[in-house]
Parts: sequence; C-alpha cells; structure tokens
Amino acid sequence: SSQIRLQELAQQARDSALVSLQLLNNTLEGDIKNQHDLIMMLRDCGEDCKEELMNFRSLLEKKRKLTSKVEEAVVERNEVSCRIRQVDSGPAEVQVLETREESA
Repeated sequence: SSQIRLQELAQQARDSALVSLQLLNNTLEGDIKNQHDLIMMLRDCGEDCKEELMNFRSLLEKKRKLTSKVEEAVVERNEVSCRIRQVDSGPAEVQVLETREESA
C-alpha cells in the first residue's frame, strides 16, 4: 500500500541521514560554522541519530583549524540521495533529495 511505501521512504531517508553524518564525522577536516542545516535535516530521526549527532558536535569542538579546500560527498540509499558540500571553513550545504521514485 502507499502507507507502507511512505514508511519505507522515511526509513531510507533516516538511513541516508545517518550515513551522511557518519561520513562527516569521518572526513571533516575543518570547523563547520553553521550546523543549522544538518541539525534540521536530522531532527526528525529521533533516537536513530542521537549518538551520531553528539559525536559530530564533539568533533566540531575539537577541530578549529581553517582549511582551504572543498569537502563534497554524495550519499545514495535506494531512492534517497544526500549531498553535503563545504567550502573552506564556511557553512556546510546539505541537500536531501528523493530520486528515482518508482511508479506504483
């Protein structure tokens, strides 16, 4: 049914957000000044993202050096795609896109 399909898409979005956050935790070299977009993206994930979000905030507190490069990653999980981009030490741009949606 369409309700089950919506639940599946919601789970995929949560999975994709978690993977994106883990990727940021693992690869981010500089400080992200503005976490607003990422936090807004993850706030509906509930307990699934709680630990990763705490780890991410902790990481940001430790990393204060400026960088001169672009960090960019695209994470895809089934129909859900997340793009994360950061230039130098500026705000991270996070886009969550649903792609390749199957017709019923």
